[in-house]
Amino acid sequence: MNALWNKLSARYDAFSERERWMVAAAVLGGILLLGSMLFIEPAMQRAALAERASAEQRNQLAALKAQVVTLQSPAQNPDVAARAQLDGVKQELGELGSRFAAMQGSLVPPERMSGLLEDLIGRNSGLRLLSLRTLPATPVLDKVAANASEGSKPGDQPPNAATPAAGLYKHGVEIRLEGGYQELATYLERLEKSPQKLLWSTLSLSADKHPKLVLTLTVFTLSLDRTWLIV
Repeated sequence: MNALWNKLSARYDAFSERERWMVAAAVLGGILLLGSMLFIEPAMQRAALAERASAEQRNQLAALKAQVVTLQSPAQNPDVAARAQLDGVKQELGELGSRFAAMQGSLVPPERMSGLLEDLIGRNSGLRLLSLRTLPATPVLDKVAANASEGSKPGDQPPNAATPAAGLYKHGVEIRLEGGYQELATYLERLEKSPQKLLWSTLSLSADKHPKLVLTLTVFTLSLDRTWLIV
């Protein structure tokens, strides 16, 4: 082996510099060609096969999706539009129910509204209660519930009437107070900072009795119960 190597080395040393470069280039080219044949070309072939297989799978998936869309279209299935509308209404009702459950803990119960509004006046506050009256309870979701009923079909399960989404009522109270501007502002600040929250609806201020002002405030709370005490 050493003799062969020495012989090849002697022949290589006998070459001119130009011939040595040519031999080195030929050897390097052979190595690259052999590497390409053994590693690069098989890898490229495998990648091409994988790409073709992936393209075929994508085409098959697109065809299946097109079939599903066709089958779900109203032209193929008249019930699709009605069921989609009903599902949307049910989802909306569920979301409203969740939101109501989250806020219910901080809202004043309807039967406590009038008492809270009077208690916040306080003694020696400089305010005079002119009137306090409750407003008729109104269902919040009449329109949504009606849409759900119109979109339902015989045999469909109706939304549960006991859930917040299906039986949510708005209970309002109107209070009229007379007093100075600072006293009325202090009252509104107390109401805003109260741990038991009320939702504000309308507020108006009249100066017909100047220097006294008359504040008319309408607030409301939400409840699942339609009936409540009337003041």
